[in-house]
Amino acid sequence: MRNGVFITLNRAADRDNITVDLTDEASIAALGERLGPLDHVVSTGSARARGRVPDLDRDAIRLSFDTKVIGPLMLAKHLAPRMSTSGSFVIFSGVAAAKIAVGTLGEQGKADYFADISARNPARRIGTPDDIAQAVIFALTSTFLTGQTLHIDGGEPLT
Repeated sequence: MRNGVFITLNRAADRDNITVDLTDEASIAALGERLGPLDHVVSTGSARARGRVPDLDRDAIRLSFDTKVIGPLMLAKHLAPRMSTSGSFVIFSGVAAAKIAVGTLGEQGKADYFADISARNPARRIGTPDDIAQAVIFALTSTFLTGQTLHIDGGEPLT
């Protein structure tokens, strides 16, 4: 499902996978009914409207907005009443990971390119998926963190 969220539930007694259409509030409400009590929710749904502005299709823009903004708000609406008092939501409104096409540089060119980026980054390295995962765990377990944007970039804006 292109506009869905894939949910894996890890409970002591069972493991279940569920797909939900973030553009359909009834689907989200049904999910809430099915799940029961929750501790944490992480939403990473995304549908990007791509292209130059004059070429963008209204339906693609609406789908992107519904998936990145409205859908996660509907998740909060229908799942928050089922959350424990220490529960939390982490919402990715559009994971911005710069993917640079360096395939034509060759192996040495790639190595030089990433070495140069690492040398200029205050963290002196390239970020990893584990860096993102640690930030999500931080957000999930910080009970007083609310409405914040975490920039996981190794200090890149400081350069």
